[in-house]
Amino acid sequence: MMEFATNHALGKTWRQYNYMNHAWRSGHEDDMIIYCSHIDQAKIMWEAYKHFFEVKGEPIFRKENYDHVLDLQDYYRNPTRDDLFDLFKTYLKPWPYIGSALPIAYSIIDIKNSDKGIDSKSKNNIFKFLTGTDLGDTRNFKSEDELIYKVTQLASAETFIGPNCSWSFLCPYFDTTWIELKRGF
Repeated sequence: MMEFATNHALGKTWRQYNYMNHAWRSGHEDDMIIYCSHIDQAKIMWEAYKHFFEVKGEPIFRKENYDHVLDLQDYYRNPTRDDLFDLFKTYLKPWPYIGSALPIAYSIIDIKNSDKGIDSKSKNNIFKFLTGTDLGDTRNFKSEDELIYKVTQLASAETFIGPNCSWSFLCPYFDTTWIELKRGF
């Protein structure tokens, strides 16, 4: 049995799914247990993940205390940077949207809602001139279809503008350029 843990953040959850999928594809036949703080969101994210990645198994979802997993797993602390993106990208399904790139996808957060946000005045000024697809929040999806639609928009975009968030974490899978938007000094 291999154990994984996640919360309701998209980037963190997909990172754990990538570790599970890699274990399956490397020949592990163990049960993959994923402990979730928000099990409904984890299942929505799993169905969307399978839309984009070749998968060789199905995890067992559990809504339980997972503190013991955090102390045991070195891979859980791994931030999944370039070297692992290249590995996990090999599991992507063939991309049918070649040549259909949207110019921009974005997610702009207000500082009132997150420490990753920018002030309201700057946000409103950017919105006056920005065109593209607003991906919005990376949590609390209503359905797998909503998440698949948003990831498809991100994957089809030439550029993503937004903070260091789950959307920016997904950009390397689809070779989408990320321009980080953050509060200044």
